[in-house]
Amino acid sequence: MMSNPYNDNGTDEGISSDFGRLREIERNAVPSFARLAKSPTVSPTHQVWLQSARVAAVAGAVLVSVMVLLVSNGRNSSMDSGNQTAQVWDDSQWALAYEMPTDFLLEAPQYEFAGTTPQFKLLIPSYEILEEMTDEN
Repeated sequence: MMSNPYNDNGTDEGISSDFGRLREIERNAVPSFARLAKSPTVSPTHQVWLQSARVAAVAGAVLVSVMVLLVSNGRNSSMDSGNQTAQVWDDSQWALAYEMPTDFLLEAPQYEFAGTTPQFKLLIPSYEILEEMTDEN
């Protein structure tokens, strides 16, 4: 039995024996390192399945790459030969023409006024200072 943690009469020996008992409980609950260090064996059916999955993944990646190349080459040739009046843009023109799909969120009803400053037409009356009313008198 462990010592009472609320007891003010606890000694170093009592605490040391409590931790020793906890250490023994944990040591009994943990499997041995030798058993954990052994590499797990994989069944032959599992190995075949893993090999098949790897081959399928590589084949799928190759297929997708070939399809992308065929579609991109076919698109460029059909645009050039099918429509002689089609304008061919280079990358810089596409970049300038591109709009982000969220650009409309930045536009407010008063958007055109955001960059302008108001001009006020103030009528400031002009006063004539009479020489008789100066501070020198």
